[in-house]
Amino acid sequence: MKHFMEPQSVAIIGISRRSGPDSYNLMENMINYGY
Repeated sequence: MKHFMEPQSVAIIGISRRSGPDSYNLMENMINYGY
């Protein structure tokens, strides 16, 4: 269960490189939290 609650890595598929309210902000938050 620990692997699901405390992952060491994640995979995000189909994310945009452009800044905006959608997927880019998700990616920015993931980077800020160390992923």
